[in-house]
Amino acid sequence: MKLSPSRDGQRLAVLADGDLRLLDLAALRGDATGPTEVAMATPAVDVALFEQELWLAEPGDDDGDAAVLRRLDLALRETASLALPPGHALVRAPFGAPAALWRGAEGTLVVARDGAMTWAEVDVAPGEAALPLSAHRVVVHRDGALHLRESDDRWRHPLGRDHDVVALGGLFDGRAVAAIVGPPGDVDARHLIVLSTRDGAVQLRLALRGIDGGVFAARRGLAALRVGARRVLFVDVRFGKVLAQHDEDDDILDLAVDDAGQHLVVRLAGAGLQAYAIADVLAGRARPPSTTDRDGDAVATVAIDATTRDDARDDDDDDDDDDEAAGDTPVAAADDVRERGGEREGERGAGECEGERGGGAWRDPVSVAAAAPRPTLRGDHRRRDRQGRGVGDRDGAGVDDAGAIRGREVRDGAGVGGGREVR
Repeated sequence: MKLSPSRDGQRLAVLADGDLRLLDLAALRGDATGPTEVAMATPAVDVALFEQELWLAEPGDDDGDAAVLRRLDLALRETASLALPPGHALVRAPFGAPAALWRGAEGTLVVARDGAMTWAEVDVAPGEAALPLSAHRVVVHRDGALHLRESDDRWRHPLGRDHDVVALGGLFDGRAVAAIVGPPGDVDARHLIVLSTRDGAVQLRLALRGIDGGVFAARRGLAALRVGARRVLFVDVRFGKVLAQHDEDDDILDLAVDDAGQHLVVRLAGAGLQAYAIADVLAGRARPPSTTDRDGDAVATVAIDATTRDDARDDDDDDDDDDEAAGDTPVAAADDVRERGGEREGERGAGECEGERGGGAWRDPVSVAAAAPRPTLRGDHRRRDRQGRGVGDRDGAGVDDAGAIRGREVRDGAGVGGGREVR
């Protein structure tokens, strides 16, 4: 099954077992009346939903039959089609004109402009993680590094040759790209990094423990991280701050968020599709948090180690660069925290990240058990100006819907390099 929310968060395309359904997300949440979907049978293997159109990809075969990309309006009427090399997956671009990367033996970037669809080959090999940011820019994981490709490589950021890319997404209208990276199969040694698309500089690095994967709201600084079988953790990647956790009673088979950050959609093992307004999740109105799994055992909370980086990107392609993996030890490490009798216990209490003043360490709780702690940054934070604005934050405010982060006071801090503290 493939879930594809529209960029604006209004609709959801669901492709499964030869059937395509187009759902109204407000109706799926139970907040609207009237028709909830249109449907059709299709041999397509993938779907990409934009604001006012959707694309269906039919795979082709090894005997030379071409793949076909069909362009449909929201009533599922075909408006155009395009023959493509054989392939198997369609990766939608979150920004700009409708565009998507068609994955096959070679990468093919398809763009729709002025009623016409065109395609061109891009340098993406099978098995490489890749994301088209727009009709002209593609992020590729190759040879232990993330590359932003335009006509050629614009920049290269080394991750380490033993690291895989678990998830990849654009942020802040294309001004940044986020990736969850780490050694294959080790959920306790992963990092979420945010890189500037201008020069590849690290904006933020979060050390993750227990994270299986995640998705990103491309027009906001919001990540939905998957924790085990039944939990989703929402993190503001501007500040590395845990906003909320969402728990289900059934196993989560798949999840998606729209680019606008309006809806969370989960596919459950026993209950099908469920949709929630992300504003309700962040405000604690969607579901009460669960503290037990199916066997009644305590669900371990996930601590997040937050490290902001102001390092300039090293343009050297030395072997030393390849050794600078995202698994480097962060400046501060959060204690493991567990829910016990409704109280959080840890050696330092409440999952605090402690460090000496001036060491660039986080001091406020950032564990999932902490209910929207106030963010405090000590140390330099790239792109933070005198008004306290963070990456992609034009008005000094953080996540708007929940009101969880608001810059109220900016004063001098004692962090590394004369940093500033935001309260």
